[in-house]
Amino acid sequence: MTIQFFWQVPTAGDGRYADAKQRIRGERSDHKPYFQPGVTDPRGRRFNYFDHLHQIAKAVELAKFDGLQVRNDPEGDESWIVAGYLSRATRDITVLAEFDASRGSAVYAAKNAVSYQRFTGGRFAWQIGVERNEQRRKQQGDFVAQQDLDARVEEFVTVARNVITSTGYDFEGRFFQVLQGGFQGPLSGQKVPPVYLTGNTDEPMASRHAWLMCMCWKRSL
Repeated sequence: MTIQFFWQVPTAGDGRYADAKQRIRGERSDHKPYFQPGVTDPRGRRFNYFDHLHQIAKAVELAKFDGLQVRNDPEGDESWIVAGYLSRATRDITVLAEFDASRGSAVYAAKNAVSYQRFTGGRFAWQIGVERNEQRRKQQGDFVAQQDLDARVEEFVTVARNVITSTGYDFEGRFFQVLQGGFQGPLSGQKVPPVYLTGNTDEPMASRHAWLMCMCWKRSL
């Protein structure tokens, strides 16, 4: 089994401090300077959290990690948006976007994926998580029964892969339906993103569809 090392990028802010005066990383205050006296930055307060993540991505690539894992945090920035930004900021590493299969259409997710693959040279990957806390899922508008969560992930991956790799694809399942699906033109023939599942996912499903990750992350600098 191949071991890969990904650096985890926080999407809801990094609460640790950047200097002895306790400035929160990546965020500037309207009243206090971010840096210590004697350090200047021509960007001033235009330096924002996405600039902070950009610096992390460049450092991770220089350190020769295999990739970046972009967390799916309900209280944070959207993981796919951050993944697109960091993909543009890097050249070689894999950018792994974590998300939940409840986010919507598997066909729409597949279209996003092939677009990412086109502008990154095939460096995009998916980590499909499963939110087991029923209350949290309902807060996000997800009312699928608890016992059906893994089955939905399996259908999601099945549909997404097949609309990327084929045309005229038909599917009718419990959660997704497709009639004559598939991509043509510049979206056709793109690489299917590698799919990673977290360690709390059904293992037989993982063996059929994905890498089963042990969550061996390093947190951001």
